[in-house]
Amino acid sequence: MAFDWGEEWLLKEEYEEAKRRATPKQNLIADLLADLEQPASPRDLSDISRYVTEKLGTARHRVEQVYTELKTRQRLHAEFLGQIDTQIRYAAFALDRFTGWGVGYNTGVDVRRNHLERQLEHFRTERRSAELRAWDDLVRLRRDFREALVEYQRAARLR
Repeated sequence: MAFDWGEEWLLKEEYEEAKRRATPKQNLIADLLADLEQPASPRDLSDISRYVTEKLGTARHRVEQVYTELKTRQRLHAEFLGQIDTQIRYAAFALDRFTGWGVGYNTGVDVRRNHLERQLEHFRTERRSAELRAWDDLVRLRRDFREALVEYQRAARLR
């Protein structure tokens, strides 16, 4: 069976997607829970000095934690959009194969074309929804990051 260029491209895309999915992913939950560990405070400082040092350390830790969450969300967002974009390309490529068929000549072709058009619209809607959710999530995390930074700056001024 001879392949034309489009089928070779599609097979290559499917192979690349399978390779991307096969790579081991880091354990995001374990990474986020590891951030909850607080650094040990020095024992030889006075109570006030220890309090300020702990407050500064806690604030710095919160800034780092929110920043890590921001970067993780951005990476996950890019990964999800890449997967959706691959599905959109696949559906659009499959739909292009039916351009030479007129409507009504073959009901099987019409059914498949309608299915692909609905699937393509679903993927595009899913992509818009993922963009909106990511935007909402990143705006919230940016606000948390700014609040954590202000808290850190206040603690630094106390010191």
